[in-house]
Parts: sequence; structure tokens; C-alpha cells
Amino acid sequence: MIAIDGSQKSSVHTQDCETPNQCQNSSFNFGTSKIVLTTKCCTTDLCNSGSFTASLNDTQNGRKCFSCSATDCNSTVNCVGNEDRCIKAIVDSGGLKKMMKGCVTKNSCLGDFLTNMGYADVRCCKGNLCNGASGVVQSILLLAISFISYIFH
Repeated sequence: MIAIDGSQKSSVHTQDCETPNQCQNSSFNFGTSKIVLTTKCCTTDLCNSGSFTASLNDTQNGRKCFSCSATDCNSTVNCVGNEDRCIKAIVDSGGLKKMMKGCVTKNSCLGDFLTNMGYADVRCCKGNLCNGASGVVQSILLLAISFISYIFH
């Protein structure tokens, strides 16, 4: 896994046993941050020994999606590589709900892949800018509801 947050890049290498549906390459591009999951799968005992180098494909593919900055969700991001869908999701960050928008690979939108990573109300769509620019109102509403709930508890 390669994680990019702003200009900071980190890489995590793990070796494990997975089910075939977890053996996939995925990319989540939220504009200001990006996560790339690269897998190398095999089917025999102890076949996952040795080293493995993940690579980034930063070639723009022509798709564009909305993304969120610190203040609104009206920014756009150019999708790269195999990012063929736009995504709109809510992530719970320490009890605070945050709207996330950007580009993602199709296989990441299927099943419980994103919900297992902590994302809720995940919606993927195909088409330029299909993930809507109205997220700032939704983000403010979620923030207000969370704040009111906190005050009364």
C-alpha cells in the first residue's frame, strides 16, 4: 500500500493470506490524499515470500471528479490510471463525520470493501463530475448535527 497525503508519501508492505476477492489493485484519489493498494497474489503454500515493489500510475485517464478541500466540496481532481469511477462517501474520523469525494477504481466500489475501511454511505458513479458538488451543505449539516448531539450528551 502506498499512501500519499499532500507531498508526503509512505509505503506499507504486508504479507498475508487473503481470499480471492481481496486480491485486487485499488486506488482512492481524494485530491489532497491518495491510497493505492497493489497486490501480488499466488495460490501455493508459502508462495508470498520475497520482496514486492508497488508502483504508481499517475497518467491522467480523462475522467474528472469532485473532491473536497478543507472548506468545500467544489474542487475537482483528475483521475489517473485505473480510477474509473467517482466516489462520494462519509468517513467517521474520531467521532466527526467528514465528506470525502474523489476518484476510485470500480472494484473498490463493490461489496463491503470500503465499509470495512471505515467509510459509510458510499456511492460510486460512472461519468465526469457525477459525484456532485453539493457536499459542502451536507458536510455543514453533518457537522451541525454532530455538534448539537455532543452538546446535549
